[in-house]
Amino acid sequence: MKRVRGIALLVALIIVALATAIAGAIAFDTGLGLRRAQGGFAQDQALQLAGGAEAIAAQILVEELASGTAAIHTPSDGGTRSDRWNRSRACGSARDCPICRDGST
Repeated sequence: MKRVRGIALLVALIIVALATAIAGAIAFDTGLGLRRAQGGFAQDQALQLAGGAEAIAAQILVEELASGTAAIHTPSDGGTRSDRWNRSRACGSARDCPICRDGST
């Protein structure tokens, strides 16, 4: 009878150890998934914040260019050919860009 109780105790101990290992793995995976989600949210939030800051800076620049108080300095001869080409590429369309609208592109 003692031998049967010893085997039953050993089986119960193995079952508890397996259940503990499975619970630990589930908890670890859940924590890892939560950290991944938080990282993705923080990245999305940072991109939205950067986009908003860029939009505000662009609006301020457009307002300053319209009022003539912008602190943008270009060469008096309109810049070199590569400068004009780079500005037209950066602006996308020289007709719509307040910086390149002077016809130097």
